[in-house]
Amino acid sequence: MSKILAGRPLLDQAPGIEHADPLADPDERPRARLTVESEVLDLTRALRREFSTSIRSSATISRSSRICERVGVLYAGRLIEEGPTGQIFDTPRHPYTVGLLRCLPRGGRVKADGPLDTIPASRLAGYRAAGCTFAERCALADDGCRAAEPSLTDLGGRQTRCFHHDQAPNMPSAVAAEFDAASPPPADAPPILTATGLSKTFNFGGHRLAALRDISFSLRSGETLGLVGESGSGKTTLAARCSA
Repeated sequence: MSKILAGRPLLDQAPGIEHADPLADPDERPRARLTVESEVLDLTRALRREFSTSIRSSATISRSSRICERVGVLYAGRLIEEGPTGQIFDTPRHPYTVGLLRCLPRGGRVKADGPLDTIPASRLAGYRAAGCTFAERCALADDGCRAAEPSLTDLGGRQTRCFHHDQAPNMPSAVAAEFDAASPPPADAPPILTATGLSKTFNFGGHRLAALRDISFSLRSGETLGLVGESGSGKTTLAARCSA
């Protein structure tokens, strides 16, 4: 779908280019993804010069810096920060934007410098009945943030949705907590999930397509099964069959 959205304006010659993260599919080979992504970004720049277009970008934040004069950051359906690209990247004024940028590897940084920042997870992320949607994951949140949702504040050419935007650039770092690796289950532990001879065939206009063929496996408590394969290999279908 992202590739269709990226190509649609080329057919319509519309005044706006909707750049929807070219080749964002994680199944694609990294080299192919980077090559096509670069070509799409170059084409986007050329079209902008030719048609004087505006760009609505749903790309990752690091890619936005390459093609956008302005960047808008969304969280849980809300515009939480918007402004000139350089200002957003150099001096972000919302804790979520700060967290996103701190997660990015930087040139000259090595592993000995310590782990990259993380954004704490939360089961309530984005689903608060009241208050700021980012409050449960924010290092600056207080009772006021949890009680009332901040409005967009104009900071002179840019805007942010945060009560503590002046503190955001220097907010405390957040790194993933260390944990001990889970011990392997006993060899004689009974399986909690077993699949035997799992198959699935789809019918498309009278043509039969075998999505799964005679798949068998078992999992014991504490084990994780990773499904690896290219697009269309049956990963999603297998997961759906196991949960049915």
